[in-house]
Amino acid sequence: MKLEKFEINSIESIYGIQGKFIDVPSENVHFGSMLGILKPGESTRKHAHHDHESFVIISGEGILEGENEKIEVGLGDIIYLEPGDYHTLKNTEAHEKLIFTSLWWAFSEGAVISKRNYFSKKTGIKRLIFSPPPTPNGDLHLGHISGPYLSADILKRSYLQRGDEVLYFSGSDDNQSYVELKAKQMQISSDLVADHFSSNIQSVLKQYNADPDLFYRPLHDKDYTDFVVEFFRKLFDSSIIKTKICSQPYCEQCNIWLFEAHMSGLCPHCNSPCGGGSCETCGLPNLCVDVVDSFCKFCKKKPILKETKQVYLPLQNYHQKIKQYLERINLPAHIRALVRTALDKKLPDLLITHQSHWGITAPFEGFEEQKLCSWCEMAPGYLFLIHKVVNEQENWKNFLKDPNSKITLFFGFDNTYFYTIIMTALYLAFDESIKLPDEIIYNEFYLFDKLKFSTSRGHAVWAKDIIKKVTSDVLRYYLSATRPEIERTQFTYLEFVKLVNTDLADELSGWISNLAIRINSDFNGICPDGGEWVVEHEEFVRYLQKFLIEVTQAYEPPFFSPANIIKLLKELVSRVKKLSLTGSYLIANNSFSKLEYQTTLVLELTALKYYAMVCSPIMPEFSEKLFNALGFKKKINWETDVRLLAKNTEIKNLSSCTFMPISIALFETVRKEKITI
Repeated sequence: MKLEKFEINSIESIYGIQGKFIDVPSENVHFGSMLGILKPGESTRKHAHHDHESFVIISGEGILEGENEKIEVGLGDIIYLEPGDYHTLKNTEAHEKLIFTSLWWAFSEGAVISKRNYFSKKTGIKRLIFSPPPTPNGDLHLGHISGPYLSADILKRSYLQRGDEVLYFSGSDDNQSYVELKAKQMQISSDLVADHFSSNIQSVLKQYNADPDLFYRPLHDKDYTDFVVEFFRKLFDSSIIKTKICSQPYCEQCNIWLFEAHMSGLCPHCNSPCGGGSCETCGLPNLCVDVVDSFCKFCKKKPILKETKQVYLPLQNYHQKIKQYLERINLPAHIRALVRTALDKKLPDLLITHQSHWGITAPFEGFEEQKLCSWCEMAPGYLFLIHKVVNEQENWKNFLKDPNSKITLFFGFDNTYFYTIIMTALYLAFDESIKLPDEIIYNEFYLFDKLKFSTSRGHAVWAKDIIKKVTSDVLRYYLSATRPEIERTQFTYLEFVKLVNTDLADELSGWISNLAIRINSDFNGICPDGGEWVVEHEEFVRYLQKFLIEVTQAYEPPFFSPANIIKLLKELVSRVKKLSLTGSYLIANNSFSKLEYQTTLVLELTALKYYAMVCSPIMPEFSEKLFNALGFKKKINWETDVRLLAKNTEIKNLSSCTFMPISIALFETVRKEKITI
């Protein structure tokens, strides 16, 4: 007999709660267990395992939420979970702990998770897509386009292709402090700066075929301003947001309060250069007063600390509910890491107002000289857009009550803290029943000459300049291929020219041109019927089926990856060319079989149909041209099973569906230029 005492007091953090693994005597047994302790109101993180699992409730009461159902649990209950089932356990008691044991096992070592299908076969789902309103302090550059704006448009088009109802929203961050900074630098009014660059931004998005369905302009929408004001007035009147006297940086030389764009220094968390309020490098917030070696952006002098009375939201009051919400949705690894770092600390108070001359006037008695924080303004701003759609469009009236409706949010990594913590807290404070984003898709920084694109520093390739040299489809293809999805990527003119010429002008266009010649000369421009099938044909159809599964997944938010879609399209072209070679070998050896050749040709045309379908969200103009050449009057809806192109389909003008090579000399006149109005 061997006795070992279980030390219950040596508790660790497991799945976001207190727990302790219970050791198993033999490493060869595919079994494990743990003791878990949930504090009142606490939840485990949403997670899944590769093995079977059972919960045994020892004390307390709670709710176990699976993917499709919720069940109440209490003392003595045993709940079984299959491999791969996502779940979370919540303690619903106000004062008592929920204590449970978890038992898990597998029938063989290395058991795998069950296959999961993230592609919804439901159609007609209503979806709203949001991307952050760009700050109108300059023109859009390729860093902007490569991030949320092109990606949001691509996702929207993919959803429309499968039959969903989708609206994509963005706008102009007119009240940002960077607008005021640019106005002072250019010695013109902030209104003029915002209006000029907002118009330019809308124009550029249209040129890239990425313009939103609704682009809001706060300076020109009184209803927007009224909604935002009423949102914060309600919070103030309900005593949810508070007032306090605090010290803030103040520049005596310029006679201005320093925050956001008006100050610079070093991040108190990672020591990187940052502005007031947040750090682009680590993503964590600062309180302005804690910025190291801070200085005024205008006179470069060190500020003093001066007392002022401001309005704030105590973020820590919403810590637990923010955590529960963020653990429920699929967050990418870098976002998860930042969120957990932020939530492991006490959340700092969120200042709602600033001492400023630019922005929406604070609707609070005694604070009429202050302005609402533009970051905080965006939370009710998004809510305003949702209510605008629900109230004005009949087919969207039930959006907020429909459990199948979805909200997808795009943003860059540097906006993470705002969109995951600040925005969530503001919604919870206002009304806990507000529908929060179901899906979050982010991007890292896009670099140029190894440095981050920057409007304020003028370090950029301006989107309006390069679009004059090549088509929007070509740019959308390259920016999708190099999208900074989980790590920083870089734009260079040489790599741009090389990729376009290799992928589009050589490989893709070479295949299409050759296919056009063969279909015209051998079958008079008509798709033949499939003939004799051989092993190469069977293998290619299996590959095509796998291709459709993989590209379908790559368009789904948990795995959204335009870069991966481009890789899969490139592989498709490569596999088709190998299939085409089989016919060449037979001809060369006098073993030509017309029936085999017919099947090869039908499969090539089918592959081209799927190339057009898959690239449609990324290269919409080229895709439409290709569909027309393949005999379709309109773009086909999304297909997940291989369907051969119908026999006797007339193939027209296929040879015109090609790309011309480009030269580096084409971009000699595209320079980094000073922004002027």
